[in-house]
Amino acid sequence: MPTASAPSFFSSLKYIRSRRISEKLLVWCKNCRTGHISLFLYNEMKQATVIAIGGLGGSGTRLLAEFFRLAGVPMGNELNKALDDLWFTALFREDGPSVLSQKELLLDRFKLYEQIRSGNRLSIAQWKKCRHFAHVLKDPRLAEKPTIGRLWRQQQQHEQWGWKEPNTHWFAEDLLELHPGLHFIHMTRDGRYMAHSKNQQQFARWRSVLPSIEEKDPARNHFLFWLSANERIADLYVHNPDRISILRYEDLVQTPEKSLSKLMNQIGWQLPVQPIVSQLDFRPIKPAPQLLNISSAEEKRLHRLGY
Repeated sequence: MPTASAPSFFSSLKYIRSRRISEKLLVWCKNCRTGHISLFLYNEMKQATVIAIGGLGGSGTRLLAEFFRLAGVPMGNELNKALDDLWFTALFREDGPSVLSQKELLLDRFKLYEQIRSGNRLSIAQWKKCRHFAHVLKDPRLAEKPTIGRLWRQQQQHEQWGWKEPNTHWFAEDLLELHPGLHFIHMTRDGRYMAHSKNQQQFARWRSVLPSIEEKDPARNHFLFWLSANERIADLYVHNPDRISILRYEDLVQTPEKSLSKLMNQIGWQLPVQPIVSQLDFRPIKPAPQLLNISSAEEKRLHRLGY
């Protein structure tokens, strides 16, 4: 059994056994609620083993994913141009609200996703599920024979890895519970700008899980959605400050080395920030339109989110 120095966020899990490897604990634990048994390699210096990047569409998640990719962090094999991990998209985005409301279904999907990304060979049942989800997403990159074949014979494993998929933030609370080594990075961008963005896919897919928004002005609806969605993560951060980082797109663009160095400290990873920053494409920040008739109460909510 682990010693008293074991991490406090394992409290929701039942220990089965553990073995010390240098500064790390190799821990077998069972989720008391779900019965799911997982194996975790935990660094006692609170170093994450997995990073997940999410945020509303257009928040700059691609730029951050590119940083980790250039640093050599495995971010997935099947990526689109925005560097989204298409397996996460297939498993969690298409019927996202339904998955979010069914914890056992969410657990089943995440177990499959972990297996895809772990480098372990899939079982026949898991392989068939992957073929099904590849068909559901209708993305040729997942349905290609080499891709499906790789899942059948994959062997390479990674101690540290990650993924980027904007919709991840809707599942952040559950994913933090299911994977004790996970650190979630949430990207934000000024909601007054985002309200006028053409990228409103999450608004269409997820508005039903938030308080009703029924104003006539579409931009106002998008702005209120932005407030509520980001407040979910701000509230979650209060209870998980060591496992969540919130990064403003504006800070990443204006002070990239400072922002990324701070992020590395929060995660506990040592990545070469300065050489990679010089390879990133930072686009000028567009000013936010002032056409939304924002109330004083909404101004306070904006301020709480860093704007």
